[in-house]
Amino acid sequence: VWSPDGKRLAYRSTETGGLWVVELETGMAEEVYPADLAVFRYPTEYDWAPDSLRLVVQDEILYEPPDLVVVDTESKKAWPIVKGGIETWPLHPRWSPVDDRIAAMWGNLGPQLRIVSLDGSTIVASNALLSGGIPNWSPDGRWLTFSGPIRYESALFQSDVWLVDVIDLSTKRLTYDVIKSPEETTKSDINSIWTPDGQQLIYCKGGDEVWLLNLKDGTERMLFASPGIFGSGSLVVGR
Repeated sequence: VWSPDGKRLAYRSTETGGLWVVELETGMAEEVYPADLAVFRYPTEYDWAPDSLRLVVQDEILYEPPDLVVVDTESKKAWPIVKGGIETWPLHPRWSPVDDRIAAMWGNLGPQLRIVSLDGSTIVASNALLSGGIPNWSPDGRWLTFSGPIRYESALFQSDVWLVDVIDLSTKRLTYDVIKSPEETTKSDINSIWTPDGQQLIYCKGGDEVWLLNLKDGTERMLFASPGIFGSGSLVVGR
């Protein structure tokens, strides 16, 4: 994961299992948050603070509720902000690009969007029936998007892209395709990513197509198709 200033890269080591940071100018790398191999505890997801010095880490043992931990990459000190539990199951933490708010999906019955402060307090930011995947902040920190279904709306799984106003916490559905049969796999919209100007979204449709949504006029168009593009984890938007 690139730091906001473009000078550092955070990654999980395949050798130690811990979280490392490499300085791109010098090539020097060091571990900033170790795994605990004795109990199979690993940092599984992580994201940078806007200062490019701190990271929020999803720290978990397989099949157990994860913790959210903040790591100071300079001092190597870490402190938990959310402790995982039966009703506290934070996933996919994403740090705001402008302040100390962290978006995460919450719960084990169908994750809903919450905004977490560094003191551990949370604000519910999406409807209880609306569950979703990875949240993404707009470049100005005003909006969040995620993809997911509304429970009980359809007998078939259908994921759409949603927009959340983080000020008034209103939610708007941005994409919608009615799925009439299980064979219509290309109509689920997933994995939305903002363009750097904050005016457009790029998302996967059905896992094989990449589409562009213009937020100003609502127009959509397919950019390209590539089998398995969603599963490959290779959808990246350049600055």
